[in-house]
Amino acid sequence: LSVVVDGVYPTAPLMQAVRAFTALGLPTQLRIHVEYQSGVVARFEQDAADLMLMLEFDGTGAWTAIPLPDLEMALVAAADHPLAARERVDRDTLREHVELVVRDSGPAFVGTPREAWFGSRHVVRLSDFHSKLIAIRAGAGHGWLPAWLAEPHLASGELVRLPYTDGDRWTYHPHIVHRRDVPLGRAGRQFLAQLQAAVVGVQES
Repeated sequence: LSVVVDGVYPTAPLMQAVRAFTALGLPTQLRIHVEYQSGVVARFEQDAADLMLMLEFDGTGAWTAIPLPDLEMALVAAADHPLAARERVDRDTLREHVELVVRDSGPAFVGTPREAWFGSRHVVRLSDFHSKLIAIRAGAGHGWLPAWLAEPHLASGELVRLPYTDGDRWTYHPHIVHRRDVPLGRAGRQFLAQLQAAVVGVQES
């Protein structure tokens, strides 16, 4: 069973689903591939994967998409970063500072990375959001983090939300997707059910 996941998605419900699925004792190997942005769809199609957890669904009729709870992103910096002391920051101000981004893992952006969110001239591209968190905590730059990853550090005061004039929050609308013309087998149906149950459990806790 091959599952492709966007790495910005919360780890906890995914791992709960993995644990519940493996406890069933089905004779099925589970492969989870972590990609980012356009790399998710590219890997799903390249590997003919069974399931895909993507951040936005484009409405294609070839796929069945099941909505998951919204995923909030937060624009943050370390508490001692120069931007943290400002009452408001605009795009031009953000462009003057190092912007930290997670690279798009799609093949179209391997050689020529896509433009950073704010178009800063000073961009550091990282491979995943945990590395990005470490870099932001170290004061290396500012950037967007998934709220589930940022919240403990915002609560402690180590990180702060930047008062961006266009808003310090961004919301994705994740979906879990499978192909219409290739029915899920027993293992696929079980994993899908376990993931949905895990997501609901996290939302209610």
